[in-house]
Amino acid sequence: NPLGRIFSLCCCGVDSLYSAVHPLSKNAFIDVAMNARPFMRAARSADAVLMHEVDTIRILNGATWVFQFVGVTSNAACGACLMMWYSQYVVGDDSDVTLVMAVAGATISGMTAFPFALIFDTVSDTIFYCSEVEKL
Repeated sequence: NPLGRIFSLCCCGVDSLYSAVHPLSKNAFIDVAMNARPFMRAARSADAVLMHEVDTIRILNGATWVFQFVGVTSNAACGACLMMWYSQYVVGDDSDVTLVMAVAGATISGMTAFPFALIFDTVSDTIFYCSEVEKL
C-alpha cells in the first residue's frame, strides 16, 4: 500500500524528532542548577534519571494540572464575585456595567493567579527530581 509507506515514513520522522527533543525539558535546567553540567549533558542525565519513573511523572503532571486549573479558576471566580458585588451593591451600577466589571475582575484575577500556578508546577517537578536523585 503506497499510502501506508508514506505514512510510516512520516511517522518515522516524527518519532526521531520526538526522541531528539524529548530530553530537552525543565528538568534539564534543574540538573544544570544542581550539578553545573553543560545543558545537553544535563538534559540526557535528567532524562536518564526520570525514565525509571514514567508513570509517577504522568500522575504528578496530571495532579499538578488539576491543582493549577482549580487554583486559577477559583481565583478568577472570586474576582468576578467580588467585582459583581462591588459594582451592584456598593456603586449601584446597571446590570450591563456589572457584567463587564465581573468579566474584568475574573480576567485580572485569573491572570494574577497564573504565574503562581506555573511556579507550583516547577516546584513539584523540582521536588520530584531531587527525590529521584537522592534515591540514586
